[in-house]
Amino acid sequence: MSSKMSWALVGGFGHAALVLQELDAWGGAEVVALAAASPDDDQDSAETFRAGHRCIRPGAPFYKDVGKMLNDVHPQGVIISCRLDRTAGVIRLAAKAGCHIITEKPLALDRSVLAELYQDVRRQQVACIPMIDYPAHPCIRAAKQVVQRGWLGEIVLANARKSYRWGSRPVWFGDRSIYGGTLPWIGIHGLDFIYSTTGLTFTAAMGMHGNLSKKERPQCEDHAVVLMELVNGAHMTLSVDYLRPAKAPSHGDDWFRLVGSRGVLEASMEARTLTLISDVEGGTKDLVSGSTNLQESDRSISSLAGKDSLRVELPEREAYFPPILEELGRGGRRPWQETQRGFLLTEAALAARDAADSGRRVEVQGPAAYTF
Repeated sequence: MSSKMSWALVGGFGHAALVLQELDAWGGAEVVALAAASPDDDQDSAETFRAGHRCIRPGAPFYKDVGKMLNDVHPQGVIISCRLDRTAGVIRLAAKAGCHIITEKPLALDRSVLAELYQDVRRQQVACIPMIDYPAHPCIRAAKQVVQRGWLGEIVLANARKSYRWGSRPVWFGDRSIYGGTLPWIGIHGLDFIYSTTGLTFTAAMGMHGNLSKKERPQCEDHAVVLMELVNGAHMTLSVDYLRPAKAPSHGDDWFRLVGSRGVLEASMEARTLTLISDVEGGTKDLVSGSTNLQESDRSISSLAGKDSLRVELPEREAYFPPILEELGRGGRRPWQETQRGFLLTEAALAARDAADSGRRVEVQGPAAYTF
């Protein structure tokens, strides 16, 4: 009998391949069944992801009906990677079946539905881990340690940017009722850059968005700008767009900046570089020497850009999902922390979209609304 955790895979859109690649390398989980997110849509089928993944059991059965698959197979967990308007319904089915969940983001397209999902997930005591894996990125990990060591002082201002090539987007991206908006789809990552590095949650949102260049997808915003209030009274700006040129060297251009009372940090996710200027005595010198153990496997300290500033080149990202699943098996806290993170970020992203839609300030629910 296999000791591997058994998972099912639902849907044919999104970032499931990233999850499967990590499970392939880990070896501690096995996908034992696949399903379509809707019996009437062959395009939204997990068969899309079957080929080339060792973690998918050879001959794993395919189901057109998610409910029947859950009743027949009884997996321990469900990976949900489907059309965005279907995500919440599949989460609900999986939670009610007592399955842990790894899911595409956002968790829901409406804040009232998100509140209902929270009740389902909490009642069943299942983890619901979002496919927002940036906490494993070396820039996020390094910046988090800089903040925790106090080298920036109190966070006063934060900026984030998320820019993508347009590429080829599904026709349904042009239908807001299905797509949900660019802020929930890609803006949620920029919000996470700040939340995962500072630990500061969001209390209010204001924003604007529009579509000036992607007329073939009329209800898909090609750009958005947001102002967020953070729980300590600081503020954050976020810009997102689908305007990165096709000739750009990478699909995305991700960047964030943290401004504190004692220092400033900037990070480029694509270049995997971090720049720090700090008034804290010895802060940059400790970082240069590596004596702070910025990362356990850190061999990345490269050069001192000036007497009081530092530019660090960082290694490749680490795996995100396997360590969480290992803790899930041990009864650790991290799966529940990641579950709360998914709800908080979805809440904030939906609030930002609603603020941009209405032109008004929208309050954002904090951790007290999503406890695990």
